[in-house]
Amino acid sequence: ENQEGERGSSSAKVSTFVPAKASMWDILRETASTKSFWRFLIVCLITVNVRMIFRHLDATLPKYMVREFGEDTPKGTIYSINPALIIILVPIVTAATTDVDPLVMIHFGSYISAASVFFLVISTSIWACIAFVVVLSVGEAVWSPRLYDYTMKICKEGREGTYMALSSAPLFLAKLPVGFL
Repeated sequence: ENQEGERGSSSAKVSTFVPAKASMWDILRETASTKSFWRFLIVCLITVNVRMIFRHLDATLPKYMVREFGEDTPKGTIYSINPALIIILVPIVTAATTDVDPLVMIHFGSYISAASVFFLVISTSIWACIAFVVVLSVGEAVWSPRLYDYTMKICKEGREGTYMALSSAPLFLAKLPVGFL
C-alpha cells in the first residue's frame, strides 16, 4: 500500500493455474512422448548405482561395523555424520553453484559419492568408515538437490508431480538389490 492507503498496481497479469485433467494412461503417454522425459529417465537410472551406496549406508554399514569392530562401535554416531553434513552443506553448495548446470552438478556429485566406497577398500578401520560417510555426504550435498532442480527444470507445467515421483523411483529400485545383498 502507498501513503494514501491505495494498493499499488502492477502491469503483470497473474493467471490462475488450472491443472490439465486426464487419465493416468493419457498422462503417461503424453509424458513418455517427450524427448526430455527420456533424457530425464536416463539420468534417474544412472543415479540408481549412487543411491545403492546410500542404502548400503543404512543396511550394510552398521552390520559391517559390528562384525568388524564389535558391539561397542559408535555406529549411530558415525551414521549421524550424514544428516549433519547434509543440513550444513546443501544450502551452502546450492547457493554457491546456482549458475552451474544441474546435470554438471549431478555428474560431479555422483563421482564424489561413488568414490566414497574406496575408503572402505583401502582400510578396515573406524576412520575409513568415517571418511566413507563424510565423502558420501559431500557428494550427496552436491548432486541430490540438483536432481530435484533438474526435474523441475525439464518437466511440463502441470506435470511436476509425475516427474517428482519418477525422480524418487531409483531410490526404491536401489532397495531391491541392496536388500538382497
